[in-house]
Amino acid sequence: FGGMWTAVIVLQVAAMIALPVVGLALYRDRVTIRSKDPGFPAEQYLAARIEMDRENGGMAGDTSEAQFQARYDAALRELERRLEMDPAVAAVTWGEQLPLMYHPHRRVEIEGGGAVLSEAEIYQYGDPEAEGYRVSSVHVALDFFDALGADVVSGRAFHSGDLARDAHTVVVNESFVRRVLGERNPIGRRIRFRLFEERRGDPTFDPAQEPWYEIVGVVPDLATTLGTRDMKTAAIYHPATTAAVYPVNAAIHVPGNTRDFTRRVRTIAAEVDPALRLYGVAPLSETVDVEVAFLTFWFRLVMMVSIIALVLSLTGVYAVTAYMVARRTREIGIRVALGADARRIVLTIFRRPLVQVVCGV
Repeated sequence: FGGMWTAVIVLQVAAMIALPVVGLALYRDRVTIRSKDPGFPAEQYLAARIEMDRENGGMAGDTSEAQFQARYDAALRELERRLEMDPAVAAVTWGEQLPLMYHPHRRVEIEGGGAVLSEAEIYQYGDPEAEGYRVSSVHVALDFFDALGADVVSGRAFHSGDLARDAHTVVVNESFVRRVLGERNPIGRRIRFRLFEERRGDPTFDPAQEPWYEIVGVVPDLATTLGTRDMKTAAIYHPATTAAVYPVNAAIHVPGNTRDFTRRVRTIAAEVDPALRLYGVAPLSETVDVEVAFLTFWFRLVMMVSIIALVLSLTGVYAVTAYMVARRTREIGIRVALGADARRIVLTIFRRPLVQVVCGV
């Protein structure tokens, strides 16, 4: 009986210590996400994921994939034109993902080799000798950086010539230059993808058949990762048109009251094409609210379980100590009668619970 109680108390104390550590890590991530600086005034941008209903509800007789994409592209271009004509709008752009959103990771190799990583960096950013450096990647509009106010640090931004089939040009961020290239000049360097997060385990994917991409410019970091982990802060941007991306996430720069423009955006979209569907229309700065709410829920749950573990462990220590004192009452009395030191008696009684607590810690 005593051995079983000892094991239970040790486990309760261990949970009491370990769970708050996990909770504090969750809280730290929550604070970091909330305080992350995207590099531009995200609260002035309205974000919206734009999708479109297929004709005939997707049943037989619906348009082909190419026709659907062409209809979607035409509707988006008209929507962008209408929004830019509105006096409340300063700029409109789009991307597969926007800053502060989740960006899928890739592994890339660098022609001529990249930065030499430490053991800790290899764990975070990937092993160049194995699958390559771990980065994020996203397709964006040609005016993406101009619309977000992200000035090119070196090289150039995208232009229409980058949309040619054989262009294969990309822009990288400053974290890419720092972490992957070791601060070496990136302009003119070439990279190739070796792994895609969404194609992991795909037997048809052959890295050797992937094209080489030339780096033509460098831009500031634009919040391509969340939390405290820097695994995907290095980012690669590809130029694209809406005809090649579905769905897109639009960023509408509204210097005034961004939230008040929400209804206007939906109205304009309905006028352009009733089949357009806008989801998650809200200030871009609130994009992280879902992630923050998720972390807050788990933080509260972990702390609640920690409090329960604390109460149970204290109750267990008290119960076992009280039981042992009751069993040894006569022994304690005899020791006192023989002149035993009170401090030694107290230490003898509490030695076992102290050992249990130390083992749990």
